[in-house]
Amino acid sequence: MTKFNYKHPVTIAGHRGDPKAVPENTLASFKSSIEKGADMVELDVHMTMDGEIIVMHDATVDRTTNGTGRISDMTLAELKALSAGTYEGKSLEVPTFREFCELVKPYDVLINVEFKDYFDTHGEEFSHESMVRTVDIIEEFDLSDRVVMNSFDAHVLKKLAEMNGGKYRTHGFYPYSIMRNVESDPTEYLYCACMFDYSAENAQFLKDHGIEVWLGAGVVTKEQFETGIGLGAVLFTTNDTAEALRICGELGVR
Repeated sequence: MTKFNYKHPVTIAGHRGDPKAVPENTLASFKSSIEKGADMVELDVHMTMDGEIIVMHDATVDRTTNGTGRISDMTLAELKALSAGTYEGKSLEVPTFREFCELVKPYDVLINVEFKDYFDTHGEEFSHESMVRTVDIIEEFDLSDRVVMNSFDAHVLKKLAEMNGGKYRTHGFYPYSIMRNVESDPTEYLYCACMFDYSAENAQFLKDHGIEVWLGAGVVTKEQFETGIGLGAVLFTTNDTAEALRICGELGVR
């Protein structure tokens, strides 16, 4: 797999778009993050009952829409009938992954796709089909060189790492115990790993094995950013794009 050619010493990724300002995982939220200057946008994908790939974090629609139920038990038409929140007085739709790709294609922005249909919760057949359909859309839009593929399910990550001759970057979590279904050493196939702590030992392990150190949306203060940069983190995911960019500017890494 090839390395990303980052534009800045520290890369900022909009977590589910720009949820501080706009409801998460909506097209408006992704656009807001991109227009504020994010280098990457992160999103979550699930497959519907009728085989469509949609963008939402949870396995159910309960928290982020005005509906209830599991995504895997609903059709795309049922999901499209829901509201994913309001912004500037307008109700927002649940987007499909294809709609997301259409939105980001013209922009110079990287993409972090988190696969949420896990092997142990959705079954091997459903999980695999969800992976294949998502990857097919990435290839359809010729976005693979801008994408990293992310999951808390190590089984999913290993399968993704093996697809199409090992061309895809995979994003895991460290320590590996954070992940589920770890069947073999993830060090063998990870491009990057997000740490949930500020352990110098953990960061050094990743760097020693050529795995990029990333930190998640729990990093919110200038001091936390500074600590993470000191550990060698090259990317920070954020719920507040504007604030993360402001802090990085003050620290001289933008």
